[in-house]
Amino acid sequence: MFSIPGKQAVTLTPAAAKQIARLMQKQGSKGLRIGVKKGGCAGMEYTMDYVSDINPMDETVEQDGARVMIAPMAQMFLFGTEIDYETGLIESGFQVPQSQCRGCLRLRRIDQVPRSRGLRAGRADPGAAGVRRRPRLPRLPQSLNTCPNAKRMGKKMRKLAAGNWKMNGTEADLGEIDALLAAHPSPRCEMLICPPATLVARMAGRAAQGLMVGGQDCHPKTSGAHTGDVSAAMLADAGASHVILGHSERRADHGETDSLVRLKAEAAWGAGLVAIVCVGETEAQRDAGQTLDVIGAQLAGSVPEAATAANTVIAYEPVWAIGTGRTPTTAEIAEVHAFLRARLAERFSDAEGFRLLYGGSVKPSNAAEIFAVPNVDGALVGGASLKAADFGGIVAALSAA
Repeated sequence: MFSIPGKQAVTLTPAAAKQIARLMQKQGSKGLRIGVKKGGCAGMEYTMDYVSDINPMDETVEQDGARVMIAPMAQMFLFGTEIDYETGLIESGFQVPQSQCRGCLRLRRIDQVPRSRGLRAGRADPGAAGVRRRPRLPRLPQSLNTCPNAKRMGKKMRKLAAGNWKMNGTEADLGEIDALLAAHPSPRCEMLICPPATLVARMAGRAAQGLMVGGQDCHPKTSGAHTGDVSAAMLADAGASHVILGHSERRADHGETDSLVRLKAEAAWGAGLVAIVCVGETEAQRDAGQTLDVIGAQLAGSVPEAATAANTVIAYEPVWAIGTGRTPTTAEIAEVHAFLRARLAERFSDAEGFRLLYGGSVKPSNAAEIFAVPNVDGALVGGASLKAADFGGIVAALSAA
Protein backbone atom coordinates (compact mmCIF):
# COMPACT_ATOMS: atom_id res chain seq x y z
CA MET A 1 0.00 0.00 0.00
CA PHE A 2 2.98 2.29 0.49
CA SER A 3 4.94 0.54 -2.22
CA ILE A 4 7.29 2.13 -4.67
CA PRO A 5 6.88 0.57 -8.14
CA GLY A 6 9.43 -2.17 -8.59
CA LYS A 7 10.69 -1.91 -5.04
CA GLN A 8 9.47 -3.86 -2.04
CA ALA A 9 9.79 -2.64 1.51
CA VAL A 10 12.41 -5.16 2.59
CA THR A 11 14.62 -7.89 1.20
CA LEU A 12 16.17 -10.77 3.12
CA THR A 13 19.73 -11.98 3.11
CA PRO A 14 19.99 -15.75 2.53
CA ALA A 15 21.01 -16.21 6.18
CA ALA A 16 18.03 -14.20 7.40
CA ALA A 17 15.57 -16.12 5.21
CA LYS A 18 16.96 -19.44 6.42
CA GLN A 19 16.76 -18.55 10.10
CA ILE A 20 13.32 -16.93 9.87
CA ALA A 21 11.96 -19.99 8.04
CA ARG A 22 13.46 -22.27 10.67
CA LEU A 23 11.96 -20.32 13.55
CA MET A 24 8.58 -20.10 11.83
CA GLN A 25 8.49 -23.87 11.57
CA LYS A 26 9.74 -24.37 15.10
CA GLN A 27 7.20 -21.99 16.65
CA GLY A 28 4.33 -22.79 14.30
CA SER A 29 3.99 -19.10 13.47
CA LYS A 30 2.73 -17.40 10.33
CA GLY A 31 5.86 -15.28 10.08
CA LEU A 32 7.99 -12.49 11.54
CA ARG A 33 6.15 -9.16 11.96
CA ILE A 34 7.98 -5.83 12.07
CA GLY A 35 6.18 -2.93 13.71
CA VAL A 36 7.02 0.49 15.09
CA LYS A 37 6.89 1.47 18.73
CA LYS A 38 8.32 4.95 18.34
CA GLY A 39 9.25 6.90 15.24
CA GLY A 40 11.37 9.67 13.82
CA CYS A 41 15.03 10.24 13.09
CA ALA A 42 15.45 11.19 16.74
CA GLY A 43 14.49 7.77 18.04
CA MET A 44 13.06 5.13 15.74
CA GLU A 45 12.27 1.97 17.63
CA TYR A 46 11.11 -1.17 15.85
CA THR A 47 9.50 -4.30 17.27
CA MET A 48 10.03 -7.81 15.92
CA ASP A 49 7.70 -10.63 16.87
CA TYR A 50 6.70 -14.01 15.49
CA VAL A 51 2.92 -13.96 15.12
CA SER A 52 0.18 -16.56 14.65
CA ASP A 53 -2.13 -14.39 12.54
CA ILE A 54 -1.72 -12.40 9.33
CA ASN A 55 -2.87 -8.77 9.36
CA PRO A 56 -4.30 -7.89 5.92
CA MET A 57 -2.97 -4.34 6.32
CA ASP A 58 0.63 -5.57 6.51
CA GLU A 59 2.89 -5.83 3.49
CA THR A 60 4.04 -9.43 3.19
CA VAL A 61 7.43 -10.44 1.83
CA GLU A 62 8.01 -14.14 1.19
CA GLN A 63 11.43 -15.52 0.33
CA ASP A 64 12.93 -19.00 0.50
CA GLY A 65 10.23 -20.27 2.84
CA ALA A 66 10.43 -17.21 5.11
CA ARG A 67 7.59 -14.75 5.59
CA VAL A 68 8.08 -11.21 6.90
CA MET A 69 5.11 -8.94 7.52
CA ILE A 70 5.67 -5.18 7.80
CA ALA A 71 3.10 -3.06 9.65
CA PRO A 72 1.79 -0.01 7.74
CA MET A 73 3.73 2.55 9.82
CA ALA A 74 6.94 0.56 9.42
CA GLN A 75 6.38 0.39 5.66
CA MET A 76 6.72 4.17 5.52
CA PHE A 77 10.33 3.96 6.71
CA LEU A 78 11.70 0.61 5.49
CA PHE A 79 11.69 0.82 1.69
CA GLY A 80 14.70 -1.02 0.36
CA THR A 81 15.86 -2.18 3.80
CA GLU A 82 17.81 -5.42 3.99
CA ILE A 83 16.99 -7.69 6.89
CA ASP A 84 20.09 -9.50 8.12
CA TYR A 85 20.29 -11.78 11.15
CA GLU A 86 23.40 -11.88 13.30
CA THR A 87 25.37 -15.10 13.49
CA GLY A 88 25.04 -15.18 17.28
CA LEU A 89 22.21 -17.31 18.63
CA ILE A 90 21.13 -14.84 21.30
CA GLU A 91 20.86 -11.55 19.40
CA SER A 92 19.24 -10.92 16.03
CA GLY A 93 18.47 -7.79 14.10
CA PHE A 94 18.27 -6.05 10.78
CA GLN A 95 19.91 -3.26 8.86
CA VAL A 96 17.93 -0.04 8.50
CA PRO A 97 18.68 3.39 7.02
CA GLN A 98 18.19 6.61 8.97
CA SER A 99 14.57 7.15 7.99
CA GLN A 100 13.75 10.82 8.24
CA CYS A 101 17.19 12.22 7.55
CA ARG A 102 17.56 12.54 3.79
CA GLY A 103 21.11 11.83 2.78
CA CYS A 104 21.79 9.70 5.86
CA LEU A 105 22.36 6.39 4.11
CA ARG A 106 24.36 4.71 6.84
CA LEU A 107 23.00 1.27 7.65
CA ARG A 108 22.92 -0.02 11.20
CA ARG A 109 23.08 -3.54 12.56
CA ILE A 110 22.04 -4.74 15.95
CA ASP A 111 25.63 -5.24 17.04
CA GLN A 112 26.28 -1.53 16.50
CA VAL A 113 23.67 -0.36 18.99
CA PRO A 114 23.31 -1.07 22.71
CA ARG A 115 22.16 -4.63 23.22
CA SER A 116 18.80 -5.29 24.77
CA ARG A 117 18.85 -6.29 28.39
CA GLY A 118 20.39 -9.66 28.89
CA LEU A 119 19.25 -12.57 31.01
CA ARG A 120 16.81 -11.95 33.80
CA ALA A 121 17.99 -12.64 37.30
CA GLY A 122 17.69 -16.29 38.23
CA ARG A 123 17.74 -17.59 34.66
CA ALA A 124 20.34 -20.08 33.58
CA ASP A 125 23.23 -18.96 31.38
CA PRO A 126 22.44 -20.05 27.79
CA GLY A 127 26.13 -20.76 27.34
CA ALA A 128 26.13 -23.30 30.14
CA ALA A 129 26.27 -26.99 29.31
CA GLY A 130 22.90 -28.58 28.70
CA VAL A 131 21.01 -25.29 28.43
CA ARG A 132 19.21 -24.81 25.13
CA ARG A 133 19.89 -21.50 23.44
CA ARG A 134 16.97 -19.49 22.15
CA PRO A 135 17.08 -16.48 19.81
CA ARG A 136 15.65 -13.23 21.16
CA LEU A 137 14.14 -10.54 19.00
CA PRO A 138 15.21 -7.20 20.47
CA ARG A 139 13.79 -3.82 19.64
CA LEU A 140 16.08 -1.86 17.37
CA PRO A 141 16.57 1.75 18.50
CA GLN A 142 18.07 4.36 16.22
CA SER A 143 20.23 7.02 17.78
CA LEU A 144 20.39 10.51 16.36
CA ASN A 145 24.00 10.61 17.52
CA THR A 146 24.95 8.36 14.57
CA CYS A 147 23.37 10.68 12.05
CA PRO A 148 25.94 12.80 10.20
CA ASN A 149 23.42 15.65 9.97
CA ALA A 150 22.52 15.55 13.67
CA LYS A 151 23.84 19.01 14.52
CA ARG A 152 21.95 20.58 11.66
CA MET A 153 18.69 18.76 12.23
CA GLY A 154 18.58 18.57 16.00
CA LYS A 155 15.34 16.83 16.92
CA LYS A 156 13.36 18.40 14.09
CA MET A 157 11.87 16.50 11.21
CA ARG A 158 11.95 17.99 7.72
CA LYS A 159 9.73 20.99 7.13
CA LEU A 160 6.48 20.31 5.35
CA ALA A 161 4.59 22.19 2.65
CA ALA A 162 1.11 20.66 2.56
CA GLY A 163 -1.54 21.59 0.02
CA ASN A 164 -5.25 21.14 0.63
CA TRP A 165 -7.20 21.16 -2.61
CA LYS A 166 -10.51 21.00 -0.71
CA MET A 167 -13.47 20.34 -3.05
CA ASN A 168 -11.55 21.35 -6.14
CA GLY A 169 -9.92 19.50 -8.98
CA THR A 170 -10.59 16.85 -11.60
CA GLU A 171 -8.25 14.65 -13.60
CA ALA A 172 -7.58 17.57 -15.95
CA ASP A 173 -5.92 19.42 -13.06
CA LEU A 174 -3.33 16.72 -12.42
CA GLY A 175 -1.08 18.42 -14.91
CA GLU A 176 -0.32 20.88 -12.10
CA ILE A 177 1.37 18.02 -10.26
CA ASP A 178 3.59 17.31 -13.24
CA ALA A 179 4.53 20.98 -13.44
CA LEU A 180 5.23 21.16 -9.70
CA LEU A 181 7.53 18.15 -9.78
CA ALA A 182 9.31 19.42 -12.87
CA ALA A 183 10.03 22.75 -11.16
CA HIS A 184 10.91 21.26 -7.76
CA PRO A 185 12.26 17.73 -8.24
CA SER A 186 14.33 17.73 -5.04
CA PRO A 187 13.16 20.41 -2.61
CA ARG A 188 14.76 20.77 0.81
CA CYS A 189 11.32 20.37 2.41
CA GLU A 190 8.68 17.69 2.09
CA MET A 191 5.80 18.29 -0.30
CA LEU A 192 2.30 16.93 0.25
CA ILE A 193 -0.90 17.44 -1.73
CA CYS A 194 -4.28 16.40 -0.33
CA PRO A 195 -6.74 16.28 -3.26
CA PRO A 196 -10.39 15.21 -3.16
CA ALA A 197 -10.82 11.50 -2.48
CA THR A 198 -11.67 10.92 -6.15
CA LEU A 199 -8.14 11.93 -7.14
CA VAL A 200 -6.02 10.31 -4.44
CA ALA A 201 -5.21 7.13 -6.35
CA ARG A 202 -4.65 8.90 -9.67
CA MET A 203 -2.42 11.54 -8.10
CA ALA A 204 -0.45 8.92 -6.19
CA GLY A 205 0.00 6.99 -9.41
CA ARG A 206 1.74 9.87 -11.16
CA ALA A 207 3.48 11.51 -8.18
CA ALA A 208 7.24 11.05 -8.05
CA GLN A 209 9.31 10.36 -4.97
CA GLY A 210 9.47 14.05 -4.10
CA LEU A 211 5.72 14.35 -3.54
CA MET A 212 3.43 12.69 -1.02
CA VAL A 213 -0.35 12.40 -1.37
CA GLY A 214 -2.91 12.61 1.42
CA GLY A 215 -6.62 12.58 2.16
CA GLN A 216 -8.77 15.40 3.50
CA ASP A 217 -10.70 13.38 6.07
CA CYS A 218 -11.39 9.82 7.17
CA HIS A 219 -14.04 7.96 9.12
CA PRO A 220 -13.06 6.61 12.56
CA LYS A 221 -14.30 3.14 11.63
CA THR A 222 -12.40 0.81 9.34
CA SER A 223 -15.52 -0.22 7.40
CA GLY A 224 -19.28 -0.49 7.69
CA ALA A 225 -22.59 1.11 6.75
CA HIS A 226 -21.36 4.69 6.46
CA THR A 227 -22.60 5.93 3.11
CA GLY A 228 -20.36 8.52 1.52
CA ASP A 229 -17.53 8.15 4.02
CA VAL A 230 -13.97 7.02 3.38
CA SER A 231 -11.92 5.01 5.86
CA ALA A 232 -8.26 5.55 6.61
CA ALA A 233 -7.50 2.10 5.24
CA MET A 234 -9.14 3.05 1.93
CA LEU A 235 -6.98 6.17 1.69
CA ALA A 236 -3.87 4.15 2.42
CA ASP A 237 -4.88 1.58 -0.17
CA ALA A 238 -5.26 4.38 -2.71
CA GLY A 239 -1.70 5.52 -2.04
CA ALA A 240 -2.14 8.19 0.64
CA SER A 241 0.46 8.69 3.37
CA HIS A 242 -1.24 11.51 5.32
CA VAL A 243 -4.74 12.70 6.16
CA ILE A 244 -6.04 16.10 7.28
CA LEU A 245 -8.28 15.88 10.35
CA GLY A 246 -10.36 18.41 12.26
CA HIS A 247 -10.17 21.16 9.64
CA SER A 248 -12.30 24.13 10.65
CA GLU A 249 -14.55 23.59 7.63
CA ARG A 250 -15.24 20.03 8.81
CA ARG A 251 -15.83 21.24 12.35
CA ALA A 252 -18.22 23.97 11.17
CA ASP A 253 -20.00 22.25 8.26
CA HIS A 254 -20.23 18.77 9.75
CA GLY A 255 -20.26 19.47 13.49
CA GLU A 256 -17.04 17.55 14.15
CA THR A 257 -15.96 17.59 17.79
CA ASP A 258 -12.55 17.24 19.39
CA SER A 259 -13.39 13.72 20.56
CA LEU A 260 -14.34 12.68 17.01
CA VAL A 261 -11.11 14.13 15.63
CA ARG A 262 -9.21 12.15 18.26
CA LEU A 263 -10.87 8.91 17.14
CA LYS A 264 -10.07 9.72 13.53
CA ALA A 265 -6.41 10.30 14.40
CA GLU A 266 -6.23 6.88 16.03
CA ALA A 267 -7.89 5.35 12.96
CA ALA A 268 -5.36 7.09 10.71
CA TRP A 269 -2.44 5.66 12.67
CA GLY A 270 -4.00 2.21 12.50
CA ALA A 271 -3.84 2.42 8.72
CA GLY A 272 -0.30 3.76 8.73
CA LEU A 273 -1.25 7.35 7.90
CA VAL A 274 0.23 10.49 9.41
CA ALA A 275 -2.51 12.61 10.98
CA ILE A 276 -2.50 16.37 10.34
CA VAL A 277 -4.64 17.69 13.19
CA CYS A 278 -6.02 21.20 12.66
CA VAL A 279 -6.76 23.77 15.37
CA GLY A 280 -7.81 27.41 15.12
CA GLU A 281 -10.02 30.13 16.52
CA THR A 282 -12.85 32.11 14.91
CA GLU A 283 -12.72 35.88 14.54
CA ALA A 284 -15.20 36.30 17.39
CA GLN A 285 -13.07 34.15 19.68
CA ARG A 286 -9.94 36.15 18.84
CA ASP A 287 -11.72 39.46 19.40
CA ALA A 288 -12.89 38.14 22.78
CA GLY A 289 -9.32 37.27 23.78
CA GLN A 290 -10.05 33.54 23.81
CA THR A 291 -7.55 32.39 21.17
CA LEU A 292 -5.19 30.43 23.42
CA ASP A 293 -8.01 28.95 25.48
CA VAL A 294 -9.77 27.68 22.36
CA ILE A 295 -6.63 26.29 20.78
CA GLY A 296 -5.48 24.70 24.02
CA ALA A 297 -8.82 22.91 24.40
CA GLN A 298 -8.77 21.72 20.78
CA LEU A 299 -5.22 20.43 21.12
CA ALA A 300 -5.99 18.58 24.34
CA GLY A 301 -9.18 17.03 23.00
CA SER A 302 -8.12 16.23 19.45
CA VAL A 303 -4.61 14.81 19.86
CA PRO A 304 -4.44 11.32 21.43
CA GLU A 305 -1.84 10.39 24.03
CA ALA A 306 -0.11 8.04 21.59
CA ALA A 307 0.84 10.91 19.29
CA THR A 308 4.48 11.19 18.24
CA ALA A 309 6.45 13.52 15.99
CA ALA A 310 6.43 10.76 13.37
CA ASN A 311 2.68 10.07 13.26
CA THR A 312 1.22 13.53 13.94
CA VAL A 313 1.49 17.05 12.51
CA ILE A 314 -0.30 20.03 14.06
CA ALA A 315 -1.71 22.76 11.80
CA TYR A 316 -2.77 26.14 13.19
CA GLU A 317 -5.33 27.80 10.96
CA PRO A 318 -7.13 30.86 12.31
CA VAL A 319 -10.60 30.43 10.87
CA TRP A 320 -10.92 34.13 10.03
CA ALA A 321 -7.79 33.96 7.83
CA ILE A 322 -8.78 30.97 5.68
CA GLY A 323 -9.49 32.11 2.14
CA THR A 324 -10.03 35.72 3.18
CA GLY A 325 -6.68 37.17 2.17
CA ARG A 326 -6.16 38.28 5.77
CA THR A 327 -3.32 36.89 7.86
CA PRO A 328 -2.39 37.36 11.50
CA THR A 329 0.68 39.41 12.27
CA THR A 330 3.93 37.50 12.67
CA ALA A 331 3.76 38.28 16.39
CA GLU A 332 0.32 36.68 16.62
CA ILE A 333 1.51 33.60 14.73
CA ALA A 334 4.57 33.37 16.96
CA GLU A 335 2.45 33.57 20.11
CA VAL A 336 0.19 30.70 19.06
CA HIS A 337 2.99 28.46 17.79
CA ALA A 338 5.03 28.98 20.96
CA PHE A 339 1.91 28.11 22.95
CA LEU A 340 1.38 24.95 20.92
CA ARG A 341 4.98 23.87 21.42
CA ALA A 342 4.74 24.44 25.16
CA ARG A 343 1.49 22.48 25.45
CA LEU A 344 2.97 19.60 23.47
CA ALA A 345 6.01 19.62 25.75
CA GLU A 346 3.72 19.08 28.72
CA ARG A 347 2.49 15.82 27.20
CA PHE A 348 5.11 14.42 24.84
CA SER A 349 8.81 13.75 25.27
CA ASP A 350 9.46 14.41 21.57
CA ALA A 351 7.55 17.70 21.47
CA GLU A 352 10.42 19.50 19.76
CA GLY A 353 10.11 17.10 16.85
CA PHE A 354 6.43 17.81 16.13
CA ARG A 355 5.97 19.86 13.00
CA LEU A 356 3.74 22.91 13.51
CA LEU A 357 2.23 24.22 10.29
CA TYR A 358 0.63 27.61 9.78
CA GLY A 359 -2.39 27.84 7.49
CA GLY A 360 -4.58 30.71 6.38
CA SER A 361 -4.05 32.77 3.21
CA VAL A 362 -0.45 31.60 2.76
CA LYS A 363 0.87 32.67 -0.63
CA PRO A 364 4.25 33.18 -2.30
CA SER A 365 4.31 36.87 -1.39
CA ASN A 366 4.06 36.30 2.38
CA ALA A 367 5.50 32.81 2.76
CA ALA A 368 9.10 33.83 3.55
CA GLU A 369 7.94 36.19 6.30
CA ILE A 370 5.74 33.50 7.87
CA PHE A 371 8.44 30.82 7.67
CA ALA A 372 10.85 33.10 9.52
CA VAL A 373 8.60 32.94 12.60
CA PRO A 374 9.96 30.64 15.34
CA ASN A 375 8.22 27.26 15.65
CA VAL A 376 6.69 27.48 12.17
CA ASP A 377 7.78 24.27 10.46
CA GLY A 378 5.79 24.60 7.27
CA ALA A 379 2.36 25.50 5.94
CA LEU A 380 -1.04 24.04 5.21
CA VAL A 381 -1.99 25.82 2.01
CA GLY A 382 -5.46 26.07 0.51
CA GLY A 383 -6.16 27.93 -2.71
CA ALA A 384 -2.52 28.62 -3.51
CA SER A 385 -1.84 24.88 -3.72
CA LEU A 386 -4.09 24.47 -6.76
CA LYS A 387 -1.54 26.01 -9.13
CA ALA A 388 2.00 24.72 -9.47
CA ALA A 389 3.43 28.22 -9.82
CA ASP A 390 1.85 29.45 -6.59
CA PHE A 391 2.54 26.36 -4.51
CA GLY A 392 6.03 26.14 -5.98
CA GLY A 393 6.76 29.63 -4.71
CA ILE A 394 5.76 28.56 -1.22
CA VAL A 395 7.87 25.41 -1.49
CA ALA A 396 10.86 27.52 -2.55
CA ALA A 397 10.37 29.88 0.40
CA LEU A 398 10.16 26.98 2.85
CA SER A 399 13.23 25.31 1.35
CA ALA A 400 15.16 28.53 1.88
CA ALA A 401 13.91 29.11 5.43
